Amino acid sequence: MTKYANLTKGQSRGWIWNQIDSRLPKPKYERQHCRIYTLIGDTTEEFACGLKRNFSPFNIIGIDVRKKPVKDWRKAGGLAVQAPLDLA
Repeated sequence: MTKYANLTKGQSRGWIWNQIDSRLPKPKYERQHCRIYTLIGDTTEEFACGLKRNFSPFNIIGIDVRKKPVKDWRKAGGLAVQAPLDLA
């Protein structure tokens, strides 16, 4: 489960990561080539979850319209796009 103050949100995001995990290759070398797009939100928790599941930091791409979350995501080592989701 991901770490969120809101327990329901944490459980639902954990469920989503488990679904992603179950549908993609397990070996680390294959998983490094899988690309994940996610909304950034107020933390870099999604980025950390992707790293824990052996995705390459360059293939976990965060999207947000706000400047600060995009900056924080990039500072954590990931790729981020500052744009509305429908334009990313």
